[in-house]
Amino acid sequence: MNTSTIKAAAICSLAGVLFVLAPSWLAELLRGLARDALKPGQQSVVALVDSASEWREELGWVDEKEQRIEQLEAMLQANNDHFRKHQVKWLQERQRYLELKSTQAKSLMVLEKRTEPLVVTTAVTCRVLGRELAGDWRSGKLLNRGQDSGLAESDIVLRSDAPLVDQGTGLESGDPVYAGRTIIGEIAEVGRWTSTVRLVTDPEYVATVRVIRESPSGLNAAGEGFIEGTGKELCRVTNVASTANVQVGDLVFSDYRNDPDSQSMFFGVVERAELPENSQTWEIWVRPAGNIERLTSVNVLRREVNPLRMMAQ
Repeated sequence: MNTSTIKAAAICSLAGVLFVLAPSWLAELLRGLARDALKPGQQSVVALVDSASEWREELGWVDEKEQRIEQLEAMLQANNDHFRKHQVKWLQERQRYLELKSTQAKSLMVLEKRTEPLVVTTAVTCRVLGRELAGDWRSGKLLNRGQDSGLAESDIVLRSDAPLVDQGTGLESGDPVYAGRTIIGEIAEVGRWTSTVRLVTDPEYVATVRVIRESPSGLNAAGEGFIEGTGKELCRVTNVASTANVQVGDLVFSDYRNDPDSQSMFFGVVERAELPENSQTWEIWVRPAGNIERLTSVNVLRREVNPLRMMAQ
């Protein structure tokens, strides 16, 4: 034990003896002096305790924030892992899509190379014989001049009153007759030099058609049926279901599946459309767009089997 410790112990012992032996007034005085002497230390201890409590609270707040930061970092890492996982999956799916698209494109190229249309068409331009010239041809004025040279014509062509075109051999009955994209009719009878045209208004003319509605968004199908000649100015469209929405002003086109290059040809415009009560079909009348009386030439479409398809067999 060092000297300082011995002195401190002696002083404390002496103070204790004085408190015991001293009169009450002196003991009270000594207690006050002792309290005043120790008060700064007590205040320091209290302050130290308060500071320690605040430090513990601050340290606890820091720990809580650190835990929250760790939680957020863990969530961010999990989200990054999830994102990378889906990014990889997306890239894999995109790669599969591109491969499939490439395969389909190659298949289409192969298909296009191998596939040729079964039927091809050839347009034959024919001049329309005017009434006077056709009358001379039928009456024999022109034929009689050339009989010695082998000029002869089919009697069925000569007896017909139908319009005439100046092409015969090479055409066939039923060949469509067009003026631009408008249907005029079809070849009826074929002679050696000329052929007759059956107009769309002829009672024997029949063809499949589609009724088309013209709108700001384009052309929309309104119904399908058959166009028939009536022997009058208007044609009639039959077999259009009552569920179709047909209106005056609708356009009538041919069935594109029967036309060259799969492009519909124009017949005319709906002039009357009626749906009788309890009827399953519409009654439709169409004014033809083509008028052969105003034409000097027409195109006759010849259909034949594609020689390329025949060579491929």
